[in-house]
Amino acid sequence: MAGRLEGKVALVTGAGSGIGRATALALAEEGAKVVVSARSVDGGQETVAGIKRSGGEAMFVRADVSIASDVAALVQTTVDRYGLLDCAHNNAGVRGQVSSLMNIRRTSGIATSQSTSRASGCASSMKPSTCSAKAPAQS
Repeated sequence: MAGRLEGKVALVTGAGSGIGRATALALAEEGAKVVVSARSVDGGQETVAGIKRSGGEAMFVRADVSIASDVAALVQTTVDRYGLLDCAHNNAGVRGQVSSLMNIRRTSGIATSQSTSRASGCASSMKPSTCSAKAPAQS
C-alpha cells in the first residue's frame, strides 16, 4: 500500500459509513495508518476490516465528537499508538451551532476554530505538539 501518505497517520471521524468510510479507505490506499472513529462500533469495525483486507493498517476508536472528553481521548489514543497525528478528516456531523469559515484560524499548521461549536472540537483538540510539523511535498 505504498503511496503519497506512506508512513503518515490519519484520523477520520464519522468513518463508520458513507463519506467517512470512503475517505478512510482512500487514505489507507495511499499508505496512511488510519485511525477510524465513529459512534457505531459495528460500522467502525467494518471500515477497519476493509482497510486490513486491502493490506492497510487501521485501528478503531469509538467516539462521539459532540462530547469533548471523547474527542480528547480519541486524539490521545492516536498519539499514544502512533506518536503523532499527521492529518485528520473531521467528517462526523453534529447537530447544532456550526462554525463560520470566518472563525477558523491556523496555528502551527493546525486549523482551529474560535467558536464554541462542538463541530470544531476535533480540530481544537489537535494541539500542534500532537501533529507533524512537516507537510508532504506537493507533486
